[in-house]
Amino acid sequence: MRWGSAVDGQVETVDHMTGEVSSQETGSSKHGPALLVFPPYYFPTDASREEWILACDGFACRPGREDKLTTRWSIAMMGRLMRAQPQQLRDPLFLSRVAPFIAKGLRNLSVDVQIGLRRIRLPRRTNARGAFRGRIRLPARELCRLLDLPIPAGQSPGSWLCQQALPLPIQIAVDPAVAPPVSCQATKIAWSGWSVISDIDDTIKDTQVSPLRQLLANTFLREFRSVDGMSELYQDWARNGCQFHYVSSSPWQLLDPLQRLCNQQQFPPGTFHLRTFRLGTDLMRKMLLLRQRGKAIVIHSLLTTFPQRKFLLVGDSGERDPEIYCRAAQRFPGQVQGIYIRDVAAKRMTRKRLEKLNENLPVGLCQTFEDARELGHLSELHLRADSGLNSNYNRSLPPSTESN
Repeated sequence: MRWGSAVDGQVETVDHMTGEVSSQETGSSKHGPALLVFPPYYFPTDASREEWILACDGFACRPGREDKLTTRWSIAMMGRLMRAQPQQLRDPLFLSRVAPFIAKGLRNLSVDVQIGLRRIRLPRRTNARGAFRGRIRLPARELCRLLDLPIPAGQSPGSWLCQQALPLPIQIAVDPAVAPPVSCQATKIAWSGWSVISDIDDTIKDTQVSPLRQLLANTFLREFRSVDGMSELYQDWARNGCQFHYVSSSPWQLLDPLQRLCNQQQFPPGTFHLRTFRLGTDLMRKMLLLRQRGKAIVIHSLLTTFPQRKFLLVGDSGERDPEIYCRAAQRFPGQVQGIYIRDVAAKRMTRKRLEKLNENLPVGLCQTFEDARELGHLSELHLRADSGLNSNYNRSLPPSTESN
């Protein structure tokens, strides 16, 4: 089995049985158990910056059996829904995409996180799905030591750490007899600054979520494609200090190809927050409805975790992004500084819908766009806002693109 791992901010496909690194997707469910690790990150717990939290999540899995009756039934059902030809269901691309969905979680495994010479065991073992979730508290002084970062005289460890743009090298491991460890680097999220919460499907990746047939075909049968101009836009924002959180209803089993797309198209690295699906039950039962749940919880959690950061929320009109984002803006009015909705052909943003969204929001907070170039002016506004000039932030935006 091949999983993606984050190394030096880059994403590569690593065959953990052979150590082979590849940028190609191949069906390989015959390989052994493996770890999938979401991009880790660390951040200060409060304004003192003297205590930090390292967040590391992932899954431990073993390959499933493609010849299992229920698996064959589920794949056959997907094929009918996608109107796929028999040869397409034997294609390496399809097999690589479906392999994580039929993988079996390795439950009740201890998970260790190695930071420098310190090894920390997470308090909870992997659950029935093989998932683990770690939140490790570390004093700023210890983090500086682990990063080999001498603290100048007169500086507090927290304030000195905040001035550094340093990834934190870590290694995540279960029993080495079960699966090889994964080495990665945790990204630092500063206490204050700009963050972008970005949807993935039909926002930065051309998915065409509706109808279901098209969604499944674009997910399992075709190479992923990015939305024109969004990578360049996000790169521009990143150069002006933005950090990124990719929040999507896509299943966690697609993390590897999603990260590969972001890497190939040079989207800025960021945290990933994906949904849990199972082949058969979740994936085949009301998939579009399931995609609408859970995203709000993740967004509210990010806004709560980073109370001093200012956020731009970027999504599309095809699903419930506008409603979810506007509710977040009402709940966190001081943090959400802009909502930008890509107007997709499958479900245009009508004037009535936009007016309803803006009823209880500052004028112009929720904007629509069709082309990423329409948002290029935001880089300048970021710098102005950081200089204390954001009082006219929304009023300085150009008119939105609306459909009747």
